[in-house]
Amino acid sequence: MPALSTIPVDKLARLVGTPDGPAIIDVPTADDFAADSRLLPGAVRRPWAEVASRAGDYRGRPVVAGGASAAGIALYLVGVRA
Repeated sequence: MPALSTIPVDKLARLVGTPDGPAIIDVPTADDFAADSRLLPGAVRRPWAEVASRAGDYRGRPVVAGGASAAGIALYLVGVRA
C-alpha cells in the first residue's frame, strides 16, 4: 500500500493545474466552511460522508486532502489507490 506523505505549499502551488497535478479535496467541518468558504484554486469541497462514494474519481491519481477530516480521507484514498 502507498504511504501517506506531506507536500510543502510551494511545491503544491507549482503542481496545481498541471496535467500530472494532484486532485485537491477540501473537507472542512460545517462550522469551518461557514467561517471561511474560500477554496484553493482547483480544489473541490466534499462532505466526509460523500468521499467514499466518490473515491473512484481519484483512482490512480495523487490526492491532497485538506480540512478537519483530511487524515482520515487520505488514509481511505490510499487504500483505494492500492
